[in-house]
Amino acid sequence: MNINDIQQCLARLEAENHRLAERVSNLEEKVDRSSSKPSDQTPPSVVYKPREDELQWLAAHSEVLKKHAGHWIALQGPELVAAGEDLVDVLAAARAKGFELPLTLYLAKDPREYLLGMSNQPID
Repeated sequence: MNINDIQQCLARLEAENHRLAERVSNLEEKVDRSSSKPSDQTPPSVVYKPREDELQWLAAHSEVLKKHAGHWIALQGPELVAAGEDLVDVLAAARAKGFELPLTLYLAKDPREYLLGMSNQPID
């Protein structure tokens, strides 16, 4: 390697260094611009909602629970808002009534369903 080769290598390195410095500068500008704008992807806030009314309703309405054994129920406050065999249908019915996030429960026909960890499977 002679002095000419070294000078050419230095020239290429300087050009590459300049190109990289421009890229870093452009990226910094993009970051500055994007952080100054409010994000459109702000996650919704999660609000804790105690379910005391629903738990009291469950404790006071054992006859209704027996009637709906083997079904899903949706409760909102002290009110049964939907019930049925299919969770998707129960949620759709509750949402149609204006309840976006009701408490949903599956009421087993047989307590062994829960012990087996198969609350959505029939027991023979």
